[in-house]
Amino acid sequence: MDKHEISLRLQEIINMHKMNPSQYAKFAGISRSTLEGYLKETSSLKIQALEKICEKSGISSDYLLFGKLSNNTNITIEDRELLSLFNKLNSDEKKICLAYLKGFIDNEKRHTAVSDPQIKIVGK
Repeated sequence: MDKHEISLRLQEIINMHKMNPSQYAKFAGISRSTLEGYLKETSSLKIQALEKICEKSGISSDYLLFGKLSNNTNITIEDRELLSLFNKLNSDEKKICLAYLKGFIDNEKRHTAVSDPQIKIVGK
């Protein structure tokens, strides 16, 4: 494990969440000083912090520690951002969001199935 590489990936994760380190520490449930130690490479990543960071950010420990993507190599930054935003919701909000997305997809499939490819649909 290279502290410098971990620090760079951790900064990338913080940036992905569009937070500053202090905000991210609170979000991840770790102390600001602990996170700063990882970013400044003055302390080694502890298991408890690793678990919290990975869980909150929707990343694998293999990615944070070694830069390796899991078997889901097709996960994009946008996918991670979507998962990160989804993880900020409470359970009721998650249910609403999932219902909305399923309805949106179903509606798009129905719309696509009945639309004439020769007709230009406004907003498409």
